[in-house]
Amino acid sequence: MKNSFDSKKVRSLFTVIIILILLAVFTAFSFVSSRTQHIPGMCADFFSYNAPSTGELNIPTFIVTFADTEDDPSLMSKDGIESLLYDADDPKSFTSWMYRASYGQLRINGEVFSYRAEKKMKDYEGKEEFEFEPLAEEVLKAFDDEIDYSEYDADGDGAIDAFILNIIGADDYFYGTQNTWYKDQDFELDGVWPANFIIDDAQPINTYEDREYYVQVAAHEFSHCMGLPDLYNQGKETEGDAMNGIAGTEMMDDMYGDLSQFSKLMFGWLKAGEVRICREGGKYYLPSSARSGGCVIIPRDPALSDTEVLTSEFFILQYDTAEGNMESVLTPADEGVRIMHCEAEVIHDEYGDPIFRYDDKSPDYDHSHEKQRIMRLVNDGGDYLKHGDDVTSSTQGFAWYDEKGAETVDPGFTVHIGETDEDGAVVIIEKVEKTRSEQ
Repeated sequence: MKNSFDSKKVRSLFTVIIILILLAVFTAFSFVSSRTQHIPGMCADFFSYNAPSTGELNIPTFIVTFADTEDDPSLMSKDGIESLLYDADDPKSFTSWMYRASYGQLRINGEVFSYRAEKKMKDYEGKEEFEFEPLAEEVLKAFDDEIDYSEYDADGDGAIDAFILNIIGADDYFYGTQNTWYKDQDFELDGVWPANFIIDDAQPINTYEDREYYVQVAAHEFSHCMGLPDLYNQGKETEGDAMNGIAGTEMMDDMYGDLSQFSKLMFGWLKAGEVRICREGGKYYLPSSARSGGCVIIPRDPALSDTEVLTSEFFILQYDTAEGNMESVLTPADEGVRIMHCEAEVIHDEYGDPIFRYDDKSPDYDHSHEKQRIMRLVNDGGDYLKHGDDVTSSTQGFAWYDEKGAETVDPGFTVHIGETDEDGAVVIIEKVEKTRSEQ
């Protein structure tokens, strides 16, 4: 008598079941993997010599005094400065600030060296701005026998990732700025050239306020080395914060607080599952940005792919709490949601390098600061949005740019702030259908 199923059929059925199980496991793994993968950072790839925004790297700092520099007993010691910059166990250090900002993806180590320049400070001042290379070259050469500069090239691109010249004395000429080495293109040491360097004018005075400011300058300028532009209004007559009020705090604008979710997205610090793109409305949960990445993006053009959205016009929502890099900025009463209006289109400059179209240095930027720019704050000058708040087309700044660069175009959405607590906030985004007369 034959069995109901012969052995071949049983084996075949068993094989099919195994394949289906493996396919389900692979699909689930692929889904989880895609959500946990980091979105590539756009700014990190703007220039081939940018400092890497992830991994572990070393940055040397040179404390520079001059032949006419007088001793100042209020300044921190070399060891104190090294601890303030690079001590991973000090929550107030530059290393700790960057580690928190990057959600553990960037670890900065370094050493501090002291150098007394051969001439007086005035003798190093150039006829034009940014003529800092002669001093920088003198400092680097002075330590050539002591330092292997190739150890400061973490990504192996042939360029020193960054170094800091901390200038002791007046900041009339040597003011805080990030510089790209451009004059002596043939200069190199140990097979690497000094692509990025920072002039740090913050005086390492041993008070709480001065130590905090010292770290803030390092964080702001090093973010330039990784590719981010300034977000504040530039110009002799118009320089100042672009985003105002407590909700407008951003390291690349105020040189205070933390980097926004937009900036962290540009560095590749957010995972795919932490960036939700809202095209039709929905209910979303925003975690505290101090603890993990998390944002909602409303694109102007919903037809764009997720990748294309990141170089377009959009609103980005995030939730901030009074901890981490925002601890000294916010109180628990300040905590809430903020919305930024971003214009992240990328073009190429005269040298063929990619830049944001509405970066202050772009030929397309309007220096009245009244038109398109990389980032604006919705409800500028106001507080963070709290439970029960609504954002509509009548809210200041919640509009798309028109053809003249003014924020006048109805966004077609409303945002309601739901329940909030110390861990996160609920936001409800509703699409507003236009009437026939509005279309």
